[in-house]
Amino acid sequence: MRRAVIGGYARPRRYIRQQSTSVRFSRRELSCTRRLRDSEARFCSFNSAINVFQLQLPVTCQRFDHMREKFREYVRARTLQNWWFWIFSIIVEPLFESYNRMVSTASVEDLCRTTLSWLDQYCSQPALRPTHSVSSAHPRPS
Repeated sequence: MRRAVIGGYARPRRYIRQQSTSVRFSRRELSCTRRLRDSEARFCSFNSAINVFQLQLPVTCQRFDHMREKFREYVRARTLQNWWFWIFSIIVEPLFESYNRMVSTASVEDLCRTTLSWLDQYCSQPALRPTHSVSSAHPRPS
């Protein structure tokens, strides 16, 4: 029995199988390449959208001023309900100011890292003792 020789191969079935396998891999590679390009394009469009939204965010100083204003409005409203709240606000205001200066909201990681750092620096017992003694020297509002 003689075997047929096709394209230099003694076994045509193996040759056909190899060719179909290489065609399948080429198609998969092409498909993956297309999906990668689509993903890159979507990433670029998301990145552009994020940049547009970030440009609409307020400048950092404006955020501090806005937060300070909201804090003072809250203290005013609560002090009208109970004048003892004013004493509490005197103790808390320096902490609030330091929090606004030190904590970054650029990303979730920055928020966590800077908040923990702020807690260590400003909210430990030794750090809070002078705040309490200084705040007790403030005069009462009229």
